[in-house]
Amino acid sequence: MKYWSLMLCALFAAGAQAQGVAVGVKAGSTGLGVEGYYQISSMLNVRAHYSRYTTTFTQDTGGDNSLEFDMDTDLGMGALMLDFYPFSGSFHLSAGYASNNTGFSGLAKPSGGNYTIDGQQYSAAQVGDVRGELTFKSSAPYVGLGWGNPIDDDGGLGFNFELGAILQGAPEASITTSKQLADPAAQAQLNQHIQQEITSFEDDTSSFKAWPVVAFGITYSF
Repeated sequence: MKYWSLMLCALFAAGAQAQGVAVGVKAGSTGLGVEGYYQISSMLNVRAHYSRYTTTFTQDTGGDNSLEFDMDTDLGMGALMLDFYPFSGSFHLSAGYASNNTGFSGLAKPSGGNYTIDGQQYSAAQVGDVRGELTFKSSAPYVGLGWGNPIDDDGGLGFNFELGAILQGAPEASITTSKQLADPAAQAQLNQHIQQEITSFEDDTSSFKAWPVVAFGITYSF
């Protein structure tokens, strides 16, 4: 929260010096979105961003005998950022804080009516549905760089390009079954196998801790 508060204070304190505003649409690795820009000086803009995108993909938990999931993917972020133009041109450095909407969830795909969990076979009749999820921090810092200043002396239509990363940290994985085994000892062993799959899942997806942002935008300044 302190990052949001500092940025909002900077925005309102400098409001009297603002030179213009702009709006835009953007498409990239966090989905389709909209943006608003507020100029503090020729070298500094405040930017509000929101984007979202959903899709599906296949992800396994890693290893030779791993579960394979059909994942529903929800990508997106809402962010408040400062764009700094060190050379008063189109190149800028960006930093801010993002509300992170990225997450993955889905059901494992049985093979011949069976799941392989940590190398052990369990039938779908025994364990029911097997659901996996990857979750991230709900808010995270954002850093980036780009080209394009939507607010300049000419005004009107503009274009921009951005590279950056949401520093969301490594994901937390969970795997659950919709049914419990009747034998408590067998269920305890299943829980151990599931925990091993979770560990492999987190290791296999650890590269997601910095979510890449690549985006193109069209803007209009007033």
